[in-house]
Formats: sequence, C-alpha cells, structure tokens
Amino acid sequence: MTLPVVLTVVAAFTTLGAAAEAPVNLLESLEHWTRSGGSEGSFVLDAGTLSLKKADGVPGELLTTADFENFDLSFEFNVASWTATGLYLHAPRNRQYRAGLELELSGHPTEHDTPYSTGALFRHIAPLVNARNKPGEWNTCQVRLDWPRLQVTMNGQTVQDVDLEAAGLGHTLRRGALGFQNSGQDALQVRNMTLTPLPDSEHGIVLAADEALTGWTVADGAATWTGGQGVIRAADGNGHLVHEAVCTDFDFRCYLRSSAATTNGGIHFRWPVDNSHAGQEVQIYDVPAAVMPTGSIYGIARCDDALVRPGEWMLVQIIARGTHVITYIDGRKAAESFYNVTIRNAGRMGLQMHSEGWIEFKDLVLAPKDAQ
Repeated sequence: MTLPVVLTVVAAFTTLGAAAEAPVNLLESLEHWTRSGGSEGSFVLDAGTLSLKKADGVPGELLTTADFENFDLSFEFNVASWTATGLYLHAPRNRQYRAGLELELSGHPTEHDTPYSTGALFRHIAPLVNARNKPGEWNTCQVRLDWPRLQVTMNGQTVQDVDLEAAGLGHTLRRGALGFQNSGQDALQVRNMTLTPLPDSEHGIVLAADEALTGWTVADGAATWTGGQGVIRAADGNGHLVHEAVCTDFDFRCYLRSSAATTNGGIHFRWPVDNSHAGQEVQIYDVPAAVMPTGSIYGIARCDDALVRPGEWMLVQIIARGTHVITYIDGRKAAESFYNVTIRNAGRMGLQMHSEGWIEFKDLVLAPKDAQ
C-alpha cells in the first residue's frame, strides 16, 4: 500500500519483554531451535541430549527460535576432545555473530587465561579461572545475564563476572538468540538445558513493519512504502517515512538490504516533530568507494567501507548521546563523531528512499535513552 502524505500520531508502541516468564526446557524438542548453515545431521537431539555432529555443510549454528535479553540459563556440556565451539548469547539473525557475544566452551587444552580458552567471552575477556573438567567428563554451567551484568559459573567456579558496559561491550546486541556453533569436529554434547527469562530492561520499542505501517507516516516525496511479514520496503524515487516516537538520545538497530550497491537511502534521527528539517542521516549506499558508504554519518564521518556487504542483510546500529554518535555494522564500529552532530533537539526516526530500486528494513527497535 502507498500511504497518503499526512502527519498523524497514533501512539501505537509495542515494548519488548515486560515481565519474567516460566522456565523452559530447551532440549525437550528441536521445535525450540532453528538451524543456520550446516545440514540436517549437524545437530541431533536424542533423549534430551543434543549432539553436535560432523556432517555436510559445516560450519553451522543452532539458534533458539525466540530472542531473549535477560535470563537465567543452566546446562551441562561434555567435550570429548578439543574442538572449536561456543554458546552464542544475544546472537543476531544474519550469521554475523560478532554483533553478540560467545561463551567459549572448548578452548585448546594447553591454552589458559586467554580470550579463547574455555569460559572466555570469546575475543574479549579471559576466564577468571580454569574451571573445565577433563575431556570426556561432563561440566555444569550457569549463565545469568541481567544487563549489564553477566555472570557465568562452571563446575561451581565463577569464570565471568562482568559489567558489559564498563568492559566496553555496551554496543553488543542487548537482545538476540541463544545458540551453539558447530565447526565440524563431532565433539560436543549438551543436556539438562533450562532457561528462565528475566524481565527486560532495555525497554525497546518495536517500530512496526505491518501492512498498515502502524505508527509511521510519509513526511514527503513520491517513494512507495509497503509493509508486511515483518519487512518495510521502500521503492522507486525520493521520500521519507517517519515514525511517531520522539526522543533525543537513543539506541537504534535494524537489519537492512538493498536491490543494488548503487541504491541510495538513509536512516534519519532527531527529525523534528514540526517537519522543519530532516535531522541527521546515517547513509545507505553500498558502494565501497563512495565518499559516504552505508553506515556513514552523512557529511560528518565516513564508514569503514570494508564492512559493507551489498545485497545482504546487514545489522545496523546507531547509538546517539548528545553530539556523540556511533554507528555499527554487524557489531563492528563503522563511524563515530564526538562533536560535529549539532542537531540535539528531540525528534523522530525516519527512513529515506533516494533512488530507483528498493531498500528493505526489518526488526527495527528503538530504545530511548533520554533522562527520565
């Protein structure tokens, strides 16, 4: 459908995860899981024990069908020999797992006290102690994530107790899937896996992508805007679609992809309620050699173009605190400006279409951070 050019406020917000839920036995059925990559034989569930198998199509991942922010998780795992595997926390849905976190479950036996040994936050933080049992023996593991605090115990010993924001990991996804990495060594088993969701604390607002485009209005232009099946699609020409939620400081994330590298658009923020200007823009333009490729803070800070993946779903995050704005693509810093973003008034999020072709957006979440 094409929306009329009007500005209305309908106050239709959906806020993520308001309350705690009942515990879930994640290994009662594979219905709790979805596979990315690998093949049908990569993950086998038998009598409550999940086995990661050497199979066609490795590497692969098994992710929960549901996303979580805060939770208590307990499970047992057995690594028969050295392998490369871990538990994904807050995993994204486009296989760019660096955007979330990974708890290492099988570092090399000779490797201790590194960000790659058992109990580490992979790439980031070494375990506090070496708590793993010998290969072939079962290990217990408890993970409590109540943002920003992440606590992990293995075999009764604390291996992680970290404030993620203070540790410089505040940009990692606040909400995502849990999952296991299968790199093909046929060495990991998991059992007795129970998860208790805890109340969310991000208070993220889901920006609707339904057929009615609830909460959105066309601000200007002749571009076509359609919604449905969780995707907003912009096409054919210039124009802006603006959401009714208003804030100054915020965290924003979405997945996006475009029909061609030269398709042009953007994500606007702090778009004023009176529609008097377009606020600031994060560029969408997947040409690596462009002056301002996708992820750039337009006219202010250029993105590292090595991060751009034309035609693929990319996770784009915008973190704005006053004049300090950072963008990320798939969990890697894309662009940053400390002082040159001068428009600081409260405003809205907007989507821009600025060429022929199409751009699609999904899983749009806005978390206002203005002082209450």
